[in-house]
Amino acid sequence: MSDQSYTDAAKDKLHNAKEGTKEFAGNVKDKIVGAGEATRDKAQDAAHWTGEKLGMAKDEAGNKAEHAKDCGQDYANRFGDKTKDLGNRIGESR
Repeated sequence: MSDQSYTDAAKDKLHNAKEGTKEFAGNVKDKIVGAGEATRDKAQDAAHWTGEKLGMAKDEAGNKAEHAKDCGQDYANRFGDKTKDLGNRIGESR
């Protein structure tokens, strides 16, 4: 009878060790999956942030190009006006 109780105790310990190992493996798996999801989320956030920054840079570049175009047009108009005035002065002096 005492052999049976040692056998039962050994079976219980093995069973407990097996269950503990399963639980540990499950926890490790959960941590790995959680880390993967966190990494994916951070990558998506970084991609979204980068997209926003690129969009803002594109908008700013467009605004600067529009401003440069407007300035160029203004300078061309001024140059034309000055040239016209100069032509008129030359014409008057003849």
